[in-house]
Amino acid sequence: SLGGGRGSRLEYEASFDFMGDRGLETVDAWLRWKRGPWSVTVGKAANLVATGETTLNYDGFYSSGGIQTGAHANQEQVRLGVDPSARTAFQVSVTPERAQCGGPDGQAFGSAVPSVEGAFLLELGTVSAKAAAHRGDMRLDDGRHFHPMLVMTEVRGSLSAPLSWVVSGFYAAAASQFFTTDILYDYVPLPDGTVREIAKAGGIAELIVHPRDWEAWAGLGVFSLTRGSRARLEPVSAGDVLLENRRVSLGAKRRLGPHVEVGIEGTGYWSLHRTDGRRIRVRGVLAHLQVAVGF
Repeated sequence: SLGGGRGSRLEYEASFDFMGDRGLETVDAWLRWKRGPWSVTVGKAANLVATGETTLNYDGFYSSGGIQTGAHANQEQVRLGVDPSARTAFQVSVTPERAQCGGPDGQAFGSAVPSVEGAFLLELGTVSAKAAAHRGDMRLDDGRHFHPMLVMTEVRGSLSAPLSWVVSGFYAAAASQFFTTDILYDYVPLPDGTVREIAKAGGIAELIVHPRDWEAWAGLGVFSLTRGSRARLEPVSAGDVLLENRRVSLGAKRRLGPHVEVGIEGTGYWSLHRTDGRRIRVRGVLAHLQVAVGF
């Protein structure tokens, strides 16, 4: 960050990884100007509705095999924030809606208008809480619309130094931009010619211990399509669709110096898929190794 005159301050962040389809990708790249209780953020940053947890994967969920149990996306945005007191904060952002998974009829679609997000943050001693919402408008190539929506809450706290915890939950309709798996649908066509958003819900719970240069965590998560969305998908000819998932994870990382950090994380997951009309359960274990270099 850089200090400015008359109480203003400029903060910035940029990070990259090699986890994208084309190798090197930008994770974060934003500038934030702060003056008094006000702030303006411009660039690519985590969405206000992102559920959060400690993990080696920067985006806060596990995308391998479609097993994420949280919602997260880093997107270009313009964000306005105000902190009316030391314990409260309000933020609102405008961001382009990304075309992601679509529907079983294979129609192209794109953002009709930029999406809007809002968040309220509260701190009460050793406990902090966030409530946030997302609303968008997507237009299919035949002119029909569907409306991505996501609401979430998150609570963080400390049991005793150096032990902390986080619990987070969400409910979403469409909003595939927050879920990297390609085996989800945003909407399903109905017999009357309209479309209906596919709804899903999930949550995470985690314990974190961080003594000195170490940090370790144990977490669990759940993800599931709603009963109504499952019923609407039943008569539709669709390929592989993720219906639900459960996962547990253990991880740790250690700072080796001022610029180097190493970590390891293991995850076990149990997923239910619908593939060509059949329900298939998938189980697996993932190992994630990471070396991070900061400048």
